[in-house]
Amino acid sequence: MKKSHLFIIILSMVIITFLLLFSSVIFELKYVEVRFINNYGQEINLADNKIYTTKTKLNEVISSTHFDYGKLMFLINKDEYASELERKNPYIKVVSIEAIFPNKLIINAKERQPVFYFELNDKFYLLDEDFKILNIVSNNLSNPLICFDFINQNEIKTDFFSFFNLSSKIYTVGDFVSYNNLIFSSMLDFYTILDTLLDRDFLLNISNLTLSNKGNDSINLTIKTISPYGIELEISDLTNNFNDKFKKIINAFKTLLNKEKVKTTYGKLLIDKNNNCFWYE
Repeated sequence: MKKSHLFIIILSMVIITFLLLFSSVIFELKYVEVRFINNYGQEINLADNKIYTTKTKLNEVISSTHFDYGKLMFLINKDEYASELERKNPYIKVVSIEAIFPNKLIINAKERQPVFYFELNDKFYLLDEDFKILNIVSNNLSNPLICFDFINQNEIKTDFFSFFNLSSKIYTVGDFVSYNNLIFSSMLDFYTILDTLLDRDFLLNISNLTLSNKGNDSINLTIKTISPYGIELEISDLTNNFNDKFKKIINAFKTLLNKEKVKTTYGKLLIDKNNNCFWYE
């Protein structure tokens, strides 16, 4: 009997403590902070950003989102906050949201950067490496972004939606370009692989990525570089071992540039469907 009474007393104390915690104003959300981090999770200086460079900009990000100030920290929905932050601030990528007890949230974020673009109906759609639409502009692009071109089997330039047989929904800023095609899914690895194998400055020397449909479900990728390179890199049949082919042609490109006997950097590197590499001057 004594043991059962003791158990009841302890359980009652636990319940009372739990209720006190949930009803205490100490644990109500009061503060929200945004900090930018690098790929290693380390905080970076605002000066390293291109858009969110001041505390005023950060305050604008926070005020754009409906945070439930006064709500108990145990009951907040961090996923909803992350979704709203990214929807209302297209250049923000929320990496994580930390709950710092008793009453603070820290938004760990990265600044999205435009990398690619494609043209549709006389408008330029600026995309980051996740293929999120960061901006839609009507004038000429001032930034050295990489252009996506799409060529059908009749060698006629077409648009993104027709090439992948997608519904041409009305995309707006903040949307992710949807896809249901294995080839385009593989292309999402492009930026990561390129960034790993080459100096980041090389990205600025790529002018066009052209996907061409050669028929029989075979799609080729052509990478056009600009001065001082001027070399075309072509990968045949992306459906088979795209990542291996891409790494092979980039390594061949680096080797080619490092060879002293190569007097010209104008020509074409080709990886055929059987993963063989050829150089044409």
